[in-house]
Amino acid sequence: MWRCDQEAEREIFRSIKPRPEIQARIDAIYREHFEPYSVIGIHVRHGNGEDIMGHAPYWADTERALRQIYNAIDEARSLSHAKPVRAFLCTDSALVLEQVSVKFPDVFAIPKQFQAPQAGPLHHPALGAEGGFSALTEMYLLARCDTVIRFPPTSAFTRYARLFAPRVIEFDLNDPGRLILIEDNSQALMAS
Repeated sequence: MWRCDQEAEREIFRSIKPRPEIQARIDAIYREHFEPYSVIGIHVRHGNGEDIMGHAPYWADTERALRQIYNAIDEARSLSHAKPVRAFLCTDSALVLEQVSVKFPDVFAIPKQFQAPQAGPLHHPALGAEGGFSALTEMYLLARCDTVIRFPPTSAFTRYARLFAPRVIEFDLNDPGRLILIEDNSQALMAS
């Protein structure tokens, strides 16, 4: 991210601590929704009409993108887990939340206010600091998941989780239909 190696990135992130009230929020959600489970964190960056960092091509065909996400969730669920599995969805799109929740009714998400479809980014000035606190909460919770799914894999929002989660599933940049499993910093293609 800052043109340094991953261990240096980890060191940088370890030196950044949320304010006590934000950490308390993270810890409370973790205790209630994470502790008894092996949690699959799913981050889906839709953009809601904006094209940040070239993410729009991932959404050129919405149905295909959703199928890819569903496939990644199924693959993550099929992996070995120490506890019962629970899925945690972080997204900037009400459409994605609705569609993923229909396909996987047990998925949970932190309640938030979305903008109208195609109205632009989730985090906008009208949300004030609370929008940022909400984003930080999700970002730190994703890093505490047992498995993290990144769609698209270039989203800076999940870089923290990519560095700290024990298992990450990413979409191949050259072939988004292929999934890459990253465990203990080693990569393998998943059969998909």
